Amino acid sequence: MAPAPAVAMQRRGTRVRRSSDAVANLAKRLLDAVQAWPGETMKVIAAHVGEKPRAHHRPMMRLKHEGRVRSTGERNATRYFPMGGKAT
Repeated sequence: MAPAPAVAMQRRGTRVRRSSDAVANLAKRLLDAVQAWPGETMKVIAAHVGEKPRAHHRPMMRLKHEGRVRSTGERNATRYFPMGGKAT
């Protein structure tokens, strides 16, 4: 039973915190992708942006909080739509 905590300790040190500029840049790229392909899932959007879908959670929440993107559905069936016109 002793090896399990050691594995958990190793995982904690592997995360890298992104800067707010990096999150903002990814949010802009996500918004552009959502505007280009409205109604798509995160898997499809992530393929166009060039990141893994898991990396888009915080930037997408930021866009939703700002009212620039809305989503429908749940879990893997979630679809994303732009709100309003194209952002500058």
